[in-house]
Amino acid sequence: MYSSERMITQDGLDVIRSLPPNTVLVTCIASIGKNAILRKLGGCNQQINAVIPNEDHSPEFLYYLFEYNKPYLLANSGITATRIISKADFSKLNFATPLVEEQRTIANALSDVDALLIKLDQLITKKRDLKQAAVQQLLTGKTRLPGFSGEWEVKSMQSLGQTYGGLTGKTKEDFGHGTSCYIPFMNVMTDTVINTEWLEFVDVGATEAQNQVRKGDLFFNGSSETPEEVGFCSVLMEERPNLYLNSFCFGFRFSQDIKINELFFAYWFRSKAGRKAMSILAQGATRYNIAKSAFMKLDITLPCEAEQTAIVTVLGDMDAEISRLEARRNKTRDLKQGMMQELLTGRIRLI
Repeated sequence: MYSSERMITQDGLDVIRSLPPNTVLVTCIASIGKNAILRKLGGCNQQINAVIPNEDHSPEFLYYLFEYNKPYLLANSGITATRIISKADFSKLNFATPLVEEQRTIANALSDVDALLIKLDQLITKKRDLKQAAVQQLLTGKTRLPGFSGEWEVKSMQSLGQTYGGLTGKTKEDFGHGTSCYIPFMNVMTDTVINTEWLEFVDVGATEAQNQVRKGDLFFNGSSETPEEVGFCSVLMEERPNLYLNSFCFGFRFSQDIKINELFFAYWFRSKAGRKAMSILAQGATRYNIAKSAFMKLDITLPCEAEQTAIVTVLGDMDAEISRLEARRNKTRDLKQGMMQELLTGRIRLI
């Protein structure tokens, strides 16, 4: 047996713990410019620069000053295996600061905005959790909306419509130009409804045998590295001419005589039940794929069209509320950035 010398002595621990409360910590390697305020006696490792404010500087003001000046920190970092600012170089950086009273006023104003951002993030998380619970209850029939009763019917996908493939026979030179567009892979993966502002150009000849997509079509990614990521679904809710699907996904088109709500299916396939069903269909070893033949045999338990639409309306309203909150949060973030630009550069004075 032997004892390792790679041990921190008590003297070393005392040094690490010697940083006083309200020390501002700034990362100086890799993710440069992330910062925090040490609120109690403690320490930090060698990858973090510690700034101990004197009586002329507010720790909260310095926190926001370093946050705003992240580009300045990056510009003064060196590159070895990764970006780094040495403590010597960090100590030479210059920042303009007002008197401490104005620093505190500026920090308080920015702190109020941060508090609002925290509340909005918490509210968004709560609304998302409520929506997820509603999805699990409404899309499985565990909870019924007022006015609806009776048994749901079991339908196979092959009884509802047919699948089709994405673009075929294309080369790199065909993309990025042309009068046609296609739906990118990540557009299908990202959300329940296709974002028609997120399309890419592709050159499709008039005589080419390609499948144009239509309003109401469902789209699925047919393969992935894990079974849990196969078969994410998105639905097209707008009619767009000369629009196609990327070659890594497949589409599903409902028969014209079928009375369904397409958005209901998109919600269902993204629910826990839908994700489980698609992961079971995924086959493979290093890469998992869903065979269209297996997909067409998939059974789904469905309410009548009217109840589908009622469920979709409830979930759509919840989505709209979340989107409004996210837009407000993003606007508040922009407001904070604008405030930092004005207040931390002295363009606007609060005292």
